[in-house]
Amino acid sequence: MIGFQTLLSVIGMLGEISVYVVGAYLTVIAALSIEKFIQFVSYSQQFGNSSLSLINLVSDYQRIIVNLLRLQDIGDNGNAYHEQFGVQEILYEGGDIELKNVSYGYSDKLILKDINLEIVKGQITAIVGESGSGKSTLINLMMRLYKENNGTIKLNGIDIKNLTEKSIRDYISVVSQQHFLFNASIWDNFRYINPDITLEEIKDICEQCEMDEIIEKLPEQYETIIYENGTNFSMGQLQRLSIARVLAKNTPVILFDEPTSALDRKAANKIRKLIEKLKRDKTIVIISHDFEFIQCADIIYKIEKHNLIQV
Repeated sequence: MIGFQTLLSVIGMLGEISVYVVGAYLTVIAALSIEKFIQFVSYSQQFGNSSLSLINLVSDYQRIIVNLLRLQDIGDNGNAYHEQFGVQEILYEGGDIELKNVSYGYSDKLILKDINLEIVKGQITAIVGESGSGKSTLINLMMRLYKENNGTIKLNGIDIKNLTEKSIRDYISVVSQQHFLFNASIWDNFRYINPDITLEEIKDICEQCEMDEIIEKLPEQYETIIYENGTNFSMGQLQRLSIARVLAKNTPVILFDEPTSALDRKAANKIRKLIEKLKRDKTIVIISHDFEFIQCADIIYKIEKHNLIQV
């Protein structure tokens, strides 16, 4: 398909050159007026663009059909991966995470090898490394979104394999580099996470995140609708709202995955100060490229050549 599209592009380009050459020749010998030449070129370009759009539409249609057939094949043959969780619940007073000899890879590609890591409550643990080194993979392993190939992961001293899915989700929250706020009111965004939360509790949390005064100045206050993609708030405000919503869930562990990648230095400093406050009651793990930002961490690790080393 790619080769066919390339061929059509070359033919279209040659056709356009031919139009200019022939048109210019006819204009020079006075067989065609300048006005007619411009009109002809304009109409030919419109025709070419419409033809290209139609070809792209056919190409997209074929890709959709192929993907639907693949999905049908997975469903019919039962090849979809069904994650299995345990039956044990967890005590949420803790906040410790332990990885012992954990390795992960797929096909012939090794991502992490023999990772040993102990994360304790009341500390900020930072993990750095180059893009593709396995930082986010480490978070996904802790959340059991990925399944380790070897080794053991324990949450509050319990093997993650033995825990229910709800236990894991109620134990760890993630603040990612992209906010995932709903196109709804600020209050509703909190109630989606915690249906029983009160307005006073939301205000207290937003005050911790330095968002209460900003929200109170809005005409609709906590009934203010967050526009799609959050266009009525700054990136720093959206990130603080995302953190506030995670606090409403009240998990013992919070993982920050590149929380300041889209923020300026002033906004990043506010997030850093907020994280420093949170460590008193939470277990904090930060994944970041920003070495200035992670100076707030109590301990820093680096992923290098599939291994984890303390900096």
